[in-house]
Amino acid sequence: MTSVRPSKHHSTDEDGDITPPTGSMVVLVEVRAQRGRQEALLAEVLTASRIWTAESGNLGVTVLRDPDEPTRLVIIEAFASDLALQGHEELPATAAFAGRVQPLLAGPPARSTWLVAARTSA
Repeated sequence: MTSVRPSKHHSTDEDGDITPPTGSMVVLVEVRAQRGRQEALLAEVLTASRIWTAESGNLGVTVLRDPDEPTRLVIIEAFASDLALQGHEELPATAAFAGRVQPLLAGPPARSTWLVAARTSA
């Protein structure tokens, strides 16, 4: 798992990982790189993630890699509100990122949006 340093607008657990508060929005994006292009895709995601975490209302980004299928990534983006998520989606940098990674992908991304209903901690 790769975590990008979360923004100043969130809380973190003892490891510094994102702990989005109840009521925040989380976007899960699953992508598959073309064989041999997974490192280039990961580099693009990490570069973009560092930009995204500077956005107002962005709570942070976590990138997961499937240990059995290294071409598969799951990107978890947390936002303080639906308004912050909408602002992120409307930024030219978001569209530019999609254009840069499109040639690296084996197929279209799978995306879902979630509202954090509750959280627990140890």
